[in-house]
Amino acid sequence: MGCGGSTLAADGSIAPGKGEAKIEPQAETVDVMWHWDGDGKKVTHQVKVIPASISKLKEATWEEKSTGGPGEHVLKMPVAIMQQRWVVEMEGGPVNILYPGQVVPDLCKKIHEQHLKDPTKFPKLMCKAAKEDHPYKQNPDKAKSDCDNLANCVNPIQMDDDMIILKSTLCKLEDQLPGNNGTVSLSIEKRLGKWPEGPGTAAVLSVTDKATALKDAPDKMLQALAFKEKALTKAVQTGITALCSAMGTTPQALLPDLDAMLDAANGKKPLAETPYDEAAKYTAWVKEKNLTPEQIEEARIAAVKAELEEDKKTEEEVKAQDANFDQLKKMTKEKIEGIISYATEATKPLDEGGLKKGTRVLAKWKKFGYIEGEIDAEVAKGVVNDDRTGLLTGDDVGDRKEEKYCKVKFDDGDTCLVNIANIAAEPTEPAKPESLTRGTPVRARFYNDIFRDGFIERRNPDGTFAVKFNMALTQPDVKAADIRPVHDKAFVSKSAFLFPKSFYNVSFTWLQAEDDLDVSLNIWRETDEANMQTHKMPSFKKKKKNQDGTDGEDIHGGYKVTIPIWKDRPYCYNFKVGEEYFTNFKEAATNEKGYRVLMLRASA
Repeated sequence: MGCGGSTLAADGSIAPGKGEAKIEPQAETVDVMWHWDGDGKKVTHQVKVIPASISKLKEATWEEKSTGGPGEHVLKMPVAIMQQRWVVEMEGGPVNILYPGQVVPDLCKKIHEQHLKDPTKFPKLMCKAAKEDHPYKQNPDKAKSDCDNLANCVNPIQMDDDMIILKSTLCKLEDQLPGNNGTVSLSIEKRLGKWPEGPGTAAVLSVTDKATALKDAPDKMLQALAFKEKALTKAVQTGITALCSAMGTTPQALLPDLDAMLDAANGKKPLAETPYDEAAKYTAWVKEKNLTPEQIEEARIAAVKAELEEDKKTEEEVKAQDANFDQLKKMTKEKIEGIISYATEATKPLDEGGLKKGTRVLAKWKKFGYIEGEIDAEVAKGVVNDDRTGLLTGDDVGDRKEEKYCKVKFDDGDTCLVNIANIAAEPTEPAKPESLTRGTPVRARFYNDIFRDGFIERRNPDGTFAVKFNMALTQPDVKAADIRPVHDKAFVSKSAFLFPKSFYNVSFTWLQAEDDLDVSLNIWRETDEANMQTHKMPSFKKKKKNQDGTDGEDIHGGYKVTIPIWKDRPYCYNFKVGEEYFTNFKEAATNEKGYRVLMLRASA
């Protein structure tokens, strides 16, 4: 956070009178494991980081490969790139563009299906949209060839570079779609702390004030979200409309659940909870419990103290574990194997005799994986039609092989015929609470009786869990009894597992033009002020940027220290500059007891 305007001048030096206090994960690598369940041949996992613009895919800044047979593949990923869009390419397997927390669905093939309905219209539209010097203007046959090749594309990164306009539209659309596989993140959360009252105080925030702000925050959050989401939805819908108009199709044909998605983003309640409900639920919970701000804060502090006491007993053991790569790899592999073992057992087909109408089952719905539902009609033999709503008759059957099917009514309301080889008994046993660590993939109650794949976000003091289902929605208080182990192996194969390290290096930087200051960092675990640590922040040099873009002489870069931080734990901190204390640049505290709070989040 700076003090307004750019902190750095054009040559990279710190502008006079400007400044900033920065806290960020250190640019080191973290170890991430994927599991590939293949057919025995070797597969290459390749992760690339790409810029924010889909039109600049060639400007990838980093990539890493891991090659081997079915099983676990480990990649080292730099922390610095974790919040950017990145790509996982699997030779002989899926190819996914991953935003933090998202798998992009298979839109290219859907567009190709629309192209096949009128093979001449779409290429002509591409030529019309292209600039005069674009290859499509010079060679219309290339436009047709690129449109034909969409059939071989899983997502935009595989599309021809010349299809820049379509790529851009697709990525804007895909960024809004649900999905939560492959998330890897390492980030810093900051919140207000406490400033003692007195002259020159940046803010006065007592414990009671802080709890009151916490209690009132959801209403303000709702207003902010409503504004942001409506603006975002309008932009997305405009892009979708333009794309479909050019293709001669409708948004509903491209994405059948589009209306529900847009309604959710606008704050209505179609099929599922909206992004605003997390704040609304919190407000309702506070009112239901009739808690005072003091009681809310007391409960939080009690939980922090209890966690601190447990951590003091195990800190040295945890640090030793962090330093043992082989042990971390072994723990991660065992976790994945346990998840896969459960999923394999959970999806074993039921005997045909158990497929009676009304039986609760777990059935594979088209390509969307295993979903809960119940048998709606008993076993029938035949050839299923394309939309899986009935069996073919007469000449339509042709020489296709007959198989056995059951009609299944899924809990989300859809019904289709499912091959009996893909119908298992519904597993209802909840996951063990001790296994529900941050980032663990789970199957949890989404709303009403609907379960959905997601990831554990955090454990709450009352024994419930926050479960992140997609980019927009995290249910804040799912009961442990409503969280089941993942039962779909395909979901596991798309998921990334961060090695279970506890400590990560975090850098604290104080940017100020003067190069002769005495700067230090004070930091302590919340509620443990007696064990406050003071770290000197030495000045550092960096290269000046010349006008031609080359590096120049060494110049003052600021003051910096890097220390290990235990993830998911609240730390209090302040900066001491000379004899003054600050919670941020130009935000003074009257003494060493003024602080802000930070928490390092790490998950996969």
